[in-house]
Amino acid sequence: AWLSPGGGSTSGRVLTPVQGLVTGTLPNGLSYVVLRNKDPFKFDAYLQVNAAAVNETAQQQGIAHMMEHMAFQGTEKYPTWNMQQQIYGALGMTFGADVNAFTSFRQTCFTFTCKVGKTDLSAITGTQQQPAQSGGLNSFFGQLLGFGSSDSQRPTQSPTDDDAPDQATLLKIQTLKQLLQYLQSGNLPPAQAALAAQQALLLQSDPDVLELLRAPADGSGTSNLTVVLDLLCQMTLHARIPDAMFPTERRAVLSEMMLSGSLMAD
Repeated sequence: AWLSPGGGSTSGRVLTPVQGLVTGTLPNGLSYVVLRNKDPFKFDAYLQVNAAAVNETAQQQGIAHMMEHMAFQGTEKYPTWNMQQQIYGALGMTFGADVNAFTSFRQTCFTFTCKVGKTDLSAITGTQQQPAQSGGLNSFFGQLLGFGSSDSQRPTQSPTDDDAPDQATLLKIQTLKQLLQYLQSGNLPPAQAALAAQQALLLQSDPDVLELLRAPADGSGTSNLTVVLDLLCQMTLHARIPDAMFPTERRAVLSEMMLSGSLMAD
């Protein structure tokens, strides 16, 4: 069913709520929508700004798209494009595939896809990384997603041999990864796909598997969820907009507009 901007249905049907969808509004007015990812090894974070082309005057046409591009050129906390690229790489992300954005008529949206875990960024940022603080966005969304609630309670020292996961748990993790790959391929017959989905669900609920997924590789670093949320906040609220980058990004914006057919070449 489709809903009109005024809230009325254009088809007379009612939208069916997605099972497990969590929505709400934070005290600062930020609205959120949270849905558990079927792949427990990664998460997606989208930040939608309800401002875009519709808010431009005739003299400002294209400025929303330009601002979307400039948000990747550095922020107050991450001052250069190169630093942001290094952070993406440290988190296992690549610009374009895992980090991207788009501007439509009514919204500007920034999209991140990242692995679950922790990453030490001190060598990139030049500052000592601190554990995630409870009560922040990481704790709030982490608890909703099911993997961040214990980040602030974890010790920062490296685990001992006694803390190492046993072979049975490692085998469960490997089996879960294979099941998810089979399911994502779409090549399994319906009966086998249903069985694989059931087995994957059981493994994702296993306490030993959950504990290992939540743990950082070496006990140090900052939650990847915290870093991604911080990047989104910086890009949308604290972008530096360096003058020197305007010519380069202007050409990139014009090129995209020509490829999409929204701008005719002379």
